[in-house]
Amino acid sequence: MKERLNFRNFLGMAAPPVLYVVIMQMSGYLAVAVSVGLQFAGIFRGNTVTIGWEQLNFMATAIAAVIGVPVFYWLLERDRTRCPSDYRYERVKKGKYVYIILIGLLGAGALNKFLSLLQIDRIFTGYEETAGVLYSTNIWLELVVLGLIVPITEELIFRGVVYERMKRCFSLKMAAFLCSLFFGVYHGNVSQGIYAFLLGLLLVYVKERYHSMAAPVLFHMSANIYSVLASETPLLEWTAGTLEMFLATMILEAAVSVVLLWRIEEEISPKKVKKNREWHNNSENYGKTY
Repeated sequence: MKERLNFRNFLGMAAPPVLYVVIMQMSGYLAVAVSVGLQFAGIFRGNTVTIGWEQLNFMATAIAAVIGVPVFYWLLERDRTRCPSDYRYERVKKGKYVYIILIGLLGAGALNKFLSLLQIDRIFTGYEETAGVLYSTNIWLELVVLGLIVPITEELIFRGVVYERMKRCFSLKMAAFLCSLFFGVYHGNVSQGIYAFLLGLLLVYVKERYHSMAAPVLFHMSANIYSVLASETPLLEWTAGTLEMFLATMILEAAVSVVLLWRIEEEISPKKVKKNREWHNNSENYGKTY
């Protein structure tokens, strides 16, 4: 039975992203403090240490993501303990997660190309400034922070805490739409917001098919790694050599993604089983098959 939507429930849905924004703000102050400390250390050693505004913001992003992982994992586990389920799902074979990694890479490529064709970033400002912050440091740091840590944190927030709280008050479709809308608005600019909203729908889909937080996390990691490689390396420049090549690559990426989604629909359907009393009473099991 669905819970009634009231102010308390709405606050519970909106609070995790707001909390993360607060964590990012505090991380910004911490990044400034670290920067000042490094500059003073450089002066004493006779070296000049210069950290630009973009690097400071990237440092704040990294700090916030690292802090966010334990914070929102704890929130997710607390919710699971407070609202335990009498059922669990059998685990999907590890080899089936390859579908998610491929869709994350190819789907991100197709979406990025499609949105670039619409030239939304030229109509609405904000993306270029964000991109200047995200892609302002060493590529290996970007792969670790943006490709690994940030996806874990954001998935714990949105597909973990927020989405599961929404499902208590809304249907699956409405919860998926609202969670993805929250995810889009959270990114702060129209271009990224549209991309994040569409990506968010796919992230909810794979979570529901696999019944595991590992699914959206892997998907998100793959999509972000694609974005870092596309922005920071020449590996994918050949896809934009001509308009024909650009369109052909976009269509191919989209087509393969659709086929992989179809395979997921056909092959991935973990069995729902009732928990026995011993399993149910062991709180350590809540995070294993959710």
